[in-house]
This record gives sequence, structure tokens and C-alpha cells, in this order.
Amino acid sequence: MPNVENIHPAMLASFGAAFVACLGIGLTLFNRAWTERHSDGFTAFASGLLIATAVLHLIPESIAATDLGPWLILGGYLTLFTTGLLFGVNRKTKDASRMAIAAPIIGIAFHSFVDGLEYPILFEYDIFSGIMATSGLILHELAEGIVVFALLRRAKLQTSIAVVIALLAAAMTTPLGAYISLQYVSTMSEETVGILMGLAAGALLYVGAGHLPQHIQDKSKPSLWLLFLGGILVASVLTLMFNLEGGHVH
Repeated sequence: MPNVENIHPAMLASFGAAFVACLGIGLTLFNRAWTERHSDGFTAFASGLLIATAVLHLIPESIAATDLGPWLILGGYLTLFTTGLLFGVNRKTKDASRMAIAAPIIGIAFHSFVDGLEYPILFEYDIFSGIMATSGLILHELAEGIVVFALLRRAKLQTSIAVVIALLAAAMTTPLGAYISLQYVSTMSEETVGILMGLAAGALLYVGAGHLPQHIQDKSKPSLWLLFLGGILVASVLTLMFNLEGGHVH
């Protein structure tokens, strides 16, 4: 049995994301009322955390790493934005047919896979980037697990089949992406890692500012905005402390 200390932190983070996605699926299966009541709160906090991490840390770091930084950030943002449009990740549908739910589920699976690809890149760049960015990504996996499983149940799939598909689409895709990325990232030059960091920064900005807030824009729930601001505050304080201690730690 492998020692946990010998497992790359990016893989540990990806397993954490998979666990949270599984938790979302399990809560929806056994306690749907609690899930519906609290999942938006986790999403709101994760959104604030990711936005502040991207703006205050990842984007400045990627610009400093390469002259192409601003273009790469835009490219990373547009890549996930286009994926969301093509697969209908952010589009609410009342159609319960299996064909109608296939596109958003494929989109979420691809989105989680891309998240996994980013984990080793962020940790390779520096430990702080890895911990901060993956913390927000891990939290938002709860909503991903809930959404995928809810879509599958809406299509009236057998419960056991819906659970298996949800686990594959929302949970297993992140460790898979992290494992594939890990096979290559350790052999990359610092310049290449910096380039990938720019793409990751744009992608994370989209997840935080474009994808997640659509789940929490409810004026009847001011607590969601407080949690959103709480995520921003936590990321801001941690980034400030990191910068005061000298910043960039490989």
C-alpha cells in the first residue's frame, strides 16, 4: 500500500475533489432536501475563493512568467467559455429526455477533466497556487456531483445506473486528468509551466466568475452573497500573507 506522503499533492487534491463530488451525489440520493438547501452556499464560497485567487495571485503570476501571459489568460477563459456553450453546461433545460441531458453531462465531465489537468500545473508552479486554486475547485465539485446526478434522475434512469454514470462523469474525471497531466508536467521547462499557468489562470477565472455565479444569483438569498464575499475575503487575506512573507515559493 503506497505511503500517503509519497503521493503527489496534485493527486491528493484530485482525490479530494472526487470525494466531494461523491458526497454531492450521496447527499442528493439520501437527503435531497438538505442538498438543495445548502449546495448553493458551497458554490457561492467557492466562486469568491476562485475569483480572488485568480485575480490577486494566478493572473499576476502568469503575466510575470511570460510576455504572452495576457493572451494565454484570455485563451484559457475562452476555451472553457466555448466548452460551456457547446455542451450546454450552464443552460437550464426542462427537457427530461436522455438526449437533452447528454450534452450538459458530457460538458461537466470534460470540465472536471480539465480541472484535473490543471492541478499538477498549479502545484508545479508553486505550492501556494496549488493549494489556493484547488481548494476552490474542490468545493465546487459538490455542485457538479449534485447537478449530474439530478439530471440523470430527471431522465428517469435506474438509480444504480445513474449513480455509476454520475461517479464517472463528476468524480473520476478529475483524478484521471490529474494523473495524465502529472506524467508530463515534471519534465516541462519553467517557461512551459508558465505558459500553462496562464491558460489555467484564465480557465479558473471563468469557473469562478462565469460558471459558478449562475447558480447563486438569487436576490431572495442574501446569505449567498455573504458567503461569496467570505470566499473573496479568505483568498485575499491568504494571498496578502503569502506576499508579505516573500511570495513565490517553488
